[in-house]
Amino acid sequence: MVEWVMNNDIKGYLKAITTMIGMGGKHPSIEGFILEKGVDFTSQLLTEKEIQIIKTFGFLSFKKKECFRNAQKLALYGKNTHIYYVEGFAIANGLFPVHHAWNSLNDKVIDLTWGPLVKAKGNSLRRTSRILGEFSNGYSYFGITIPTPIIIKELVTTRVFGSIIYSFLRKLYQNNRNDIDYNILFNQIHEDES
Repeated sequence: MVEWVMNNDIKGYLKAITTMIGMGGKHPSIEGFILEKGVDFTSQLLTEKEIQIIKTFGFLSFKKKECFRNAQKLALYGKNTHIYYVEGFAIANGLFPVHHAWNSLNDKVIDLTWGPLVKAKGNSLRRTSRILGEFSNGYSYFGITIPTPIIIKELVTTRVFGSIIYSFLRKLYQNNRNDIDYNILFNQIHEDES
């Protein structure tokens, strides 16, 4: 098995994918951008104050398999509480990395889409509803924080909860930009940061 799979190594995965994409010439990709600009998010306990902040959003509903929607929705509602939208790649239960979105609160993972697998009736497994700060071995998060004003702009423009990084890359492709500098893309995403 590939070493990055066995070690929950998102960066190793992103390097492998970026290398394969690059074999046909220099082609910008979500994987390359996140590899160059992303950061690791580690498992950390939430403080009592952070738990109370999260509890204030208990009225919101979050849907399975809709990570971009869930994370953007929480970032919009939590914009005055230091809850931010993060987009990148994550590994759950030691499986392959997937393009994913979650939130951060003081650089701690708030993932309202994924949760750990637990035993259910008849020895089957089911996923619990969320990760709040702490996550077990077999989980890994690597991504880029996206400012809330960018989420608002994208929602006004597209009327869809989706990958913001993909949207920015698509716009650059439409302008026939195959030589995308990830620093320019990163600066465009963070231009309205306040």
